Amino acid sequence: MSKPQATYSQPTFQEQSMSTQTVLALGENTTSDNVRTIAVGLAALGCGLNAGVFYAFSTFVMDGLRRASDSAGLAAMQGINESAPRAPFMILFLGTVGLCVAAMVARPTVPVFVGSALYLVGVIGVTAAANIPLNNQLVPLDPTAADSVAVWRHFLSSWLPWNHVRTAAGALAAAAFTWQLARGR
Repeated sequence: MSKPQATYSQPTFQEQSMSTQTVLALGENTTSDNVRTIAVGLAALGCGLNAGVFYAFSTFVMDGLRRASDSAGLAAMQGINESAPRAPFMILFLGTVGLCVAAMVARPTVPVFVGSALYLVGVIGVTAAANIPLNNQLVPLDPTAADSVAVWRHFLSSWLPWNHVRTAAGALAAAAFTWQLARGR
């Protein structure tokens, strides 16, 4: 008993062309989806890292400065304010703005817009409108001068609540971007 012979015919040019187009189309979609996912993931990471920086200030840095003498706390905060606007922090802080914009372009969905709005308004906006002006009040002060104490104590009571807002906004923004990643669309 003989086995039936399998026959193989060469695909036509049209069949080959359609098959190549299908593979290319699938590859483009996969690459495009990967880029979109990476954009949203990086925005989530940036927002989360910024929230972590602000969380540290909310939970122990400011408490440590408050426990120090007024002159030591003020001098330390003046040093922090001089150090903060340098490349390592500013790349993260302002780079996350770009990541939010890239995520909105890549995945224009509700969670991405919510995450971007939270970061842009709740972190960047609050920093510009509240925290930086309060920081600037400390610049001309002499930490050892008696009249600096009132400004420092006002700073402590005013600055920290706004930092809590930045912390929450950054964390919620990261959660919104993460929600988008979990949705996968």
